[in-house]
Amino acid sequence: LDKELQKAAKDAARGRQYVDLVAKVWRKDGGEQVLLLHVEVQHRPDPNLPERGFDYYIALIRQYGLPVVTMVILADTQADWRPTHYQRHVLGCGVRFDFLTCKVLDLVKKCQRLIKAGNPVAAVILGSWAAQQTQGDAKTRKQWKWKLMRQLLATGLKKPDIQEVYRLLDWMLVLPRK
Repeated sequence: LDKELQKAAKDAARGRQYVDLVAKVWRKDGGEQVLLLHVEVQHRPDPNLPERGFDYYIALIRQYGLPVVTMVILADTQADWRPTHYQRHVLGCGVRFDFLTCKVLDLVKKCQRLIKAGNPVAAVILGSWAAQQTQGDAKTRKQWKWKLMRQLLATGLKKPDIQEVYRLLDWMLVLPRK
């Protein structure tokens, strides 16, 4: 719903903001409950993230009149930064907005196992993590890039799928030109 999302973003209360992804989803069992999934990817700690998520939550409900689930992917390098909610209380009146979080740092070991099992999403997550860990270290970055590609090739994925994942990894793990 990216195009429609821009209207909801304009309705958010605070200045210029961007939502990473909003999608209409259906239940796995095919049930009729339709909801909006709002995914926000945050690459560095931001104290305004919880309030920004709340602003989008309200804007999306107003725009579509559907239930909204907000998930924040914390792709930063700070292990102890783990926001989970926004709250505001004044004179006994208040609101609390809880959102789902996924910390990429928590997934690194699991992804190293999953990539060997042929999971291309694991390669993308590891690529994002490796890009952060190797800033300014082209040699180590190149090693990670090669390692991820070798693991992908060993999984038995189809060539077009490997090419798509590689294209994304190449974009994330940019190496300096010689």
